[in-house]
Amino acid sequence: ASGSVRLKLHVRPGAKRNGVSGVFGDALKVELQTPPVDGKANSALIKLLAKWLDITKSNITIISGESCRDKVVELKDTNIENIITKTLSIKKPFLFLLYSIIRLIYFRPFSLNTLLKFSIELKSLKSR
Repeated sequence: ASGSVRLKLHVRPGAKRNGVSGVFGDALKVELQTPPVDGKANSALIKLLAKWLDITKSNITIISGESCRDKVVELKDTNIENIITKTLSIKKPFLFLLYSIIRLIYFRPFSLNTLLKFSIELKSLKSR
């Protein structure tokens, strides 16, 4: 199922590595090596998200927070199941992360199939 999704992000520019590293409050925590100078960190964020979610950079828009760490990005023509799968791969505090994923999807409700897949992933990760 494809649609528009908005994600809340907490971005840490000037970090030691690039990547999505967990949860910060009710947002996904993203670390960027790029310093926050002249919009370079925002460009690096879009590039990182595009690669991580396997979507084009043109389908990612920063809706709010261009000049601060807390941002909302919109992902157009995005497969929600892909976002769930990628986010589950973070495996940091798992239950809170799951709760955050559900809260992050604003524009499109979960389909029954997505919820079933989500439930199966939850059970398999909790049993580890």
